[in-house]
Amino acid sequence: MGGGINPPPEVLQQWAKIANPEHPSQTRGWGLVILCVVLFTFALAVVVARLWARLMIRRTAGIDDIVIVLAMIPTAGLALSTALASRLYGFNRHAWDLTPELAQQSRKLTLVMEVTYMASTCLTKISILLFYRRMSDGAISSIFRTIGYISIASVVAYMFAFSLAGVLGCRPISAYWLQVDLTWASTHPRGKSYQCINEGAMILSACAVSIVQDFLACGLPLPLFWKLQLPKRQRIALAAIFSVGFFLCITGCLRLYYVHKIYYTTYDVTWVAWDAWIWTVIEAHLAIICSSAPALKTFFKRYLGSLSLTGASSWTRRQRTYGRKTTGFSAHHHSGLATSSTTNLDGGHGKAYELGGISVTKAVEIETRSVPMIVGEKSAKSSLSEEERISHSPDPTNRSPWLYVDPPKPHQNV
Repeated sequence: MGGGINPPPEVLQQWAKIANPEHPSQTRGWGLVILCVVLFTFALAVVVARLWARLMIRRTAGIDDIVIVLAMIPTAGLALSTALASRLYGFNRHAWDLTPELAQQSRKLTLVMEVTYMASTCLTKISILLFYRRMSDGAISSIFRTIGYISIASVVAYMFAFSLAGVLGCRPISAYWLQVDLTWASTHPRGKSYQCINEGAMILSACAVSIVQDFLACGLPLPLFWKLQLPKRQRIALAAIFSVGFFLCITGCLRLYYVHKIYYTTYDVTWVAWDAWIWTVIEAHLAIICSSAPALKTFFKRYLGSLSLTGASSWTRRQRTYGRKTTGFSAHHHSGLATSSTTNLDGGHGKAYELGGISVTKAVEIETRSVPMIVGEKSAKSSLSEEERISHSPDPTNRSPWLYVDPPKPHQNV
C-alpha cells in the first residue's frame, strides 16, 4: 500500500462512501493544544531565567544567549500554528472528512510548521555549539574548536537548504496547497501545470540529517568533560543533562518514523500527522529547555536558596606547590581561614561558566592561608613571652602547601 497527500482514484471512491465533513465520525481532543501551551510556557520561563542569570547575576551573556532568544521566535510560531491546525484546520480528523477548503488550509499550515520547526531546532543547535565554543576557550585543542565551527556551518547550511526546498519545492508555490483540491488537480495535471519535488523524500532526508546533528551536538562536549576528570556526583549531574539531550535524539527518530508512515504507508495524512506533530513540538521545546539548563542553577541559587545537584563536595585540579602560582580549571570550595584570588591570563578577571551546577573557571589562581593570631591584653610596648611566640607560630617542619603569612614581630623598646 502506498501513501502520501495524493490518494489514487480507488482510495477516493472508498472515502466518498464514509466521508462526513459536517459531522466527522472521529475527532481528536485538546491534547496537542495543551501540549503546545504547556511546553511553550515552560520553555519561555526557562529562557527568561537563563537571561536573568547571565545578564543580571553573572554578567556573562554571550552570543549563544542571543541565538536562543532568536530561536524562541520560530518556536512560538510552531506552537501557535500547530495548535491552530489541530483544532481549526483539519489535523483533528481523518483525511476523508476534510472539505477542499479545509484541506488547502491544512497544507498552508503544514508549510508554516515545517519552516518554523526547521528554524527553531537549527537555531537551538547553533546556540548549544556556541556555548561549547565559549566554555572550551583555551581549555582544549584547536581540533575541538575547528569541529565546533564546522558543525555550526553545517547546521546553518542545513537550515537554509531545507527551508528553501520546502518553500520553493513547488512551482508555482501555490501548488503546494492547491494540489490537494481534487477539483483543481483534475484540471491542472502534474508536470504540465505545476511541478513539485518528492516531498516525502525531502522531509525524510531532512529528518535523517537532523538526527545526525543531534547526536553530534550531544557527543561533542564529552571529550571536554572527560578531560576535566570530574568527581562522581558531578558526573551524575552532567549525565542527567546529557540524557535529556539523547532523549531529543530519540524524539527525532520517532518523528522520522511517523514521517515515513505519512508519505509511504497511508493516505490518511491528517490523522497520522497528529502523532508526528506531537514529537515535533516536544523536540523543539525540549531542545531549548535542555540548552538553557546550565544557567538555571545560578538563578535558583540566588532566589530559591542553596540548591545543588552535586552536593557540597568540591573538585579541584591544581598543582599545590609552596610559593608558586598555578593555572587550571577549578571548582571552588573554601573553608576556615583559606582565601583565594583569581586573575585572568590576559590580566583581567577570570572567566567562569556554569554547567549543571559546576562552576568552571579559567584563571591563574593564588591561594593564601592566614595564620590565626591572638591579640593579647599586653600593651604594644611589652613583648610576648617565648612560650606564646612558639605556640602561635607556624611549625617550620610541617609547612602547609599554601602560602602563609608570618605573624608580625613584637615591638621592642629601644
